[in-house]
Amino acid sequence: MVYLLGIIIVAMRLGRGASIMTAALSVAAFNFLFLPPVGTFVLRDAEFLLSFAVMLCLSLIVSDRTSRIRAQAAVRATHASQLQKLASASFAIGSTLSTDEISRMLTEKARDIVGAHVAVTGLNENQRPTMSAISLSQRYATWQGFDAKLNCSEIYQLVCETNRPMRLTQAELEADSFQHFGRTGGQHLPLQGWLAAPLIA
Repeated sequence: MVYLLGIIIVAMRLGRGASIMTAALSVAAFNFLFLPPVGTFVLRDAEFLLSFAVMLCLSLIVSDRTSRIRAQAAVRATHASQLQKLASASFAIGSTLSTDEISRMLTEKARDIVGAHVAVTGLNENQRPTMSAISLSQRYATWQGFDAKLNCSEIYQLVCETNRPMRLTQAELEADSFQHFGRTGGQHLPLQGWLAAPLIA
């Protein structure tokens, strides 16, 4: 039980790999320190061999379960943080009446919640998307002050026509149809993936 407690603590603090190593070392230490002949890793009794196997299996099961619980707790903490940011964004957006200010806040909060480096909010006027606000991470600090109009390419038009979320990987952005979009594309920001979420009504 003392060995299992140690394995649980290691699994909670350091994860699955470290806890499996701890389980194996614990069983080896138990064999070396307590099983005759003491001071060796030799097992003479079949009963001790069975105990050794059961203890190792139990230790591995405990370490695996503890690591999974730890991983689930980390995911829940991330979700809680995102919900907190979303609530903060809703409050901030609801406390202003200016359309420009709402657009700026929405863009900044969306980039922060999603964890992106670039976020852009655009308005679709007569099937012509125009830039409304842009938010950049520190990684894109050299692009501060960027105010070029969005390239009204087929990628924007497709989202406006379908009014559905759309996601493209870097490879898809650099495909022939979106080649100008995946790289710098003239004045356009360099992108490494693209996610669109239409805000309807």
